Amino acid sequence: MKRMLFYISLSLFLIILMSLSACGKPKNNYQTELPEDSRMFQEFVQDRITGRYFHLKNEGNINIYSKIFEKGDNEVTYVQFTDEQLKEYYAPLFGASDKSMTFYNLEINRESLFQTVDDLGKYYLPEITFDNDNIYEIKTPESEKTLHIMDLLKDFKVKEEDKKSINVVAVNEHSFQLNLDVNPAEERRRFAIFMTQDLEDVLIFEGDGEDYIYHYQNGDLDPYEDLFTPLDDDGRFLKIARAITIDTITQDEIVIDEMDDYFRGLVYIGGGIDPLEEGEQCLQKLEDYVAGNDECFRTFDLNYKEMAKALDLGPLVDSAFPVYSIYHSEDLIVLSLKFRAPITGSAGNINVFVDFRKDPENPTIHLVDRLTMF
Repeated sequence: MKRMLFYISLSLFLIILMSLSACGKPKNNYQTELPEDSRMFQEFVQDRITGRYFHLKNEGNINIYSKIFEKGDNEVTYVQFTDEQLKEYYAPLFGASDKSMTFYNLEINRESLFQTVDDLGKYYLPEITFDNDNIYEIKTPESEKTLHIMDLLKDFKVKEEDKKSINVVAVNEHSFQLNLDVNPAEERRRFAIFMTQDLEDVLIFEGDGEDYIYHYQNGDLDPYEDLFTPLDDDGRFLKIARAITIDTITQDEIVIDEMDDYFRGLVYIGGGIDPLEEGEQCLQKLEDYVAGNDECFRTFDLNYKEMAKALDLGPLVDSAFPVYSIYHSEDLIVLSLKFRAPITGSAGNINVFVDFRKDPENPTIHLVDRLTMF
């Protein structure tokens, strides 16, 4: 009898011990290394190192950008690089012992990746030069023209002495879009200028969301609609001028709640909160977000205490601030966070890569020293 009680007691003790041990282990699939290279990881790196450039087009595997205007420029500059060149450029990141410094060097030395586009006509890129910010010489494969900006701005109460800068933000074989900033260092006013490649038709208006909607609903943007980027397979949602998304069914702008975060056709519910709240995270397709339903396209669990354990940061580290999303796509989400410690205040800065490629229902969560904050 005593022997039986001994075995029962021992069994209970082992069960309790195993339970406690299991409670101490992270539930998620954590790895403390970068995810494997992939198309999504390539896009993440590309997004980070081209921050001061406008992405214009992909021609095969060639990526083409226009450089954002800087003081002293007297022409619009276009750069290009291939997918293969980009992958070769960031390949040292995977074998580096100090990945944070390696990524920093990738960002500051990006000019070594970029190559100047010499044949502008091949990609329908308008050649734009200027000696002052009121007169621009524009040349396309179809025509050339001297553009007197003040003639375009005569109805907008803009002075000739006001500082101006111009950027090419979209282009195709039929037309292109320029953004004109007036007094960009002070109270900036932004004008959208749409032009056909023959330089015969010009549309200009001031403003952002509401103004685009007005001209879209009025049909003024119909000749330039192929400049806009479809965000879904059906072409219902169009991205205009980087930050504006139009629903072609309602012909209205998609407004994202300030508590949510939007990027490339996906909405991170609660992704605008800093720090991100723990628990199940939900990413919705734009159509579900607009419909107001609860359908999640991708989900994962965010648990700061588990992450700290996976990184061996100690039992007292169980919170993080700030925590925010810096990139998300269908198969990869990247977060930036700083762990908090009771005494020192900081216990480490990391990037969280949530990789859905192998198992969308149980993604792998990669925890690495911070590569980038934004």
